[in-house]
Amino acid sequence: MNVVKFVAVLICSAASLLALAGCGSSSTGGGGSSTVSSITVSPATGGIDTGTTQQFTATAKDANGTTMAGVTFTWSSSSTAVATISSAGLAGAVTAGTTNITASASGVTSPAVALTVSQATAATGTVAHGSPVAGATVTLKDAQGTTRTATSGTDGKFSVRTTGLTPPFLVQVPLGGGGTLYSVSAETDANTTINVTPLSDTIVRAWYGVQNTPVSADSAFADPTSHVPPSPAGVQSLAGVVQNVVQSYLTNASVPASFNFISSPFTADSTGFDKALDQVGLTTIGANGNTIAIKAAAGTVTQNSTLTLTPGTVTVATTTTGGSGGASSSSVTSTAVPVTSAQQSAQTAIATLLANFAGTINTKGSSLAASDLQAYTDPSLLNEGLNQGQFLASLVTQFGGSSGRTVSLSIVQLKTLDTTNNVADEIIQVAVTQAGQTRNDTTEFFFRNINGNWLMSGDQRIGSVNLAAQYSTQILPPCPNTCTQEPAQGLVLSSNIGVPNAAAGGLGLASPPTISGGTGGLLSNAVFTDAGQDTNSSPLRELYYLAYPPLSTSTPLDPTKVPAGTPFTITLTPATGSPVSYTLVLNSWTTDPVVLTAPTSTALASANLGGSLTVSWTLPTTYAIAEIQLSATGQETANANGSQCTFGQGRTPSWPVVGNTSITATIKLPTTCPDGNPIVTVDIDVTTIGVNGEQSSAQILMQ
Repeated sequence: MNVVKFVAVLICSAASLLALAGCGSSSTGGGGSSTVSSITVSPATGGIDTGTTQQFTATAKDANGTTMAGVTFTWSSSSTAVATISSAGLAGAVTAGTTNITASASGVTSPAVALTVSQATAATGTVAHGSPVAGATVTLKDAQGTTRTATSGTDGKFSVRTTGLTPPFLVQVPLGGGGTLYSVSAETDANTTINVTPLSDTIVRAWYGVQNTPVSADSAFADPTSHVPPSPAGVQSLAGVVQNVVQSYLTNASVPASFNFISSPFTADSTGFDKALDQVGLTTIGANGNTIAIKAAAGTVTQNSTLTLTPGTVTVATTTTGGSGGASSSSVTSTAVPVTSAQQSAQTAIATLLANFAGTINTKGSSLAASDLQAYTDPSLLNEGLNQGQFLASLVTQFGGSSGRTVSLSIVQLKTLDTTNNVADEIIQVAVTQAGQTRNDTTEFFFRNINGNWLMSGDQRIGSVNLAAQYSTQILPPCPNTCTQEPAQGLVLSSNIGVPNAAAGGLGLASPPTISGGTGGLLSNAVFTDAGQDTNSSPLRELYYLAYPPLSTSTPLDPTKVPAGTPFTITLTPATGSPVSYTLVLNSWTTDPVVLTAPTSTALASANLGGSLTVSWTLPTTYAIAEIQLSATGQETANANGSQCTFGQGRTPSWPVVGNTSITATIKLPTTCPDGNPIVTVDIDVTTIGVNGEQSSAQILMQ
């Protein structure tokens, strides 16, 4: 061995432990071990949204706890489907879930850090005011007053992150030329669409205008915790009001019935919903004290509507002129708005009841039984003279008789909601869909809260009672086999009553009903005509009708005698018990006709009894149509007071579904009524009903 090398070995062997580091090991600079002993990762926990990132850092220490520099780490995510992580420790969220993040070096791995990824939520939408509102500041506030902002693009679209926020959301957009548009979320989901247009602005301003203490939208937006935004039930109530005002323009623009102008995405390109916005004349919409004015025009039709706001109620007055022959329509409607939390909870519960009711009908299909629907109804239900059992049986006939038919129920108008006495009066839309056609029926129904559950309770009347100002056109004999339809029979006051007779379990009437009302004593205890028994109703009903002026005359009713909102009192005297009176309010009037184009012959042979018959018509243009009723009545004898049978939706399972834009349908009438007696006279009637109650009727009598 070399002497020099031997001496060096001896020196190293004799040196103290403090000198060992210099004999074959690299220095850490701090006198510690060069071997990684532990690794820690920070932050100790992580939480991010999908589409975002989280930076992690790792620290290595030697056996003495000294931090080591220059260590290269290998990063790992236990579930890269939830989050990936780069070589620099940057985690990228992929989908909702939890993954463990670790860092490794020199064979040592850190304790796992749990990274929770939440699904990101956002409010997206389009700002449009005749055209896209580009480059505008979109400010969103949640129920706690937390604020977030975004900027609308050149197409008016925007996106505001809502993760961690509490709905409902208010949205404010200042317009470059002055003024401000508002909107509000229409659902409880934080991931939602909130379009900002003059129509959404109308909803927000109306909501704050009907509070017990009205406040401006500007003041409410400044402090949403003190001025609570509407819940989805409140939005729905007001959206129905606004939609009715502009429904004609939505229909003209081919906007589907399912479109929600707050929560349905759209593009501001002058098609579809945006075309309807263009027709509505956006610059004329605005709040003025306790009113909101909307003016709309398309083609020759011009509409003026005013929304008057009072605590808890919106009253809408609409006048429309133009169309064929310079027709006009006028309506006044009042809608209660659920402003208190109790009212909004009740409205939500009733909407849920209707959804579950429809769901049961659709699930059961042709096997639907009365027992399937019993839980949704009040045991003491009385509706149009039907008790609970009879009412349920009628529902089975209407909805359960045909497969492939679906139904949906929605609230279109809240008339009254009393959370003290636990009763509600609602206008419900019943949409029946079959073979690609959807038929809409609007009906008034009543609900009662029993032991915390809202149930269908009925109108508590001993018979069906209705009243309408109706514009009637007719083809009546005598005339040649081919008749020309009267261009306009004119405006008539029309009322129909059907009372289950005593033999069928109803009260029956001791005498025909009477009616009083109208400006200047238009009617004073006028007596209804007994039209005989309807043998196709269950239970059997005695029918009564009144038309003023009589349909046999050509003198129309003076609209000034029956302005919208005129009350009439109808009195029914049952066979046993005291007389009962019901007050009905005229909702509207119109001079816009529906006209039959087929059939036009008054010969009974043209009804093609036992075979197919095509019925066609033209539609009114000055009001939005909510439903089209097609019915046929067969008279068993030439005597007008003889028994008769009525066929149509709810009476005849095979009757076609007629949509609210339909102009033709094919029906099949039997040769006899259900009691076996031959039909000797047929009356076919097509009636259109507007979203605010306008009615036009076309009739042909074949004998």
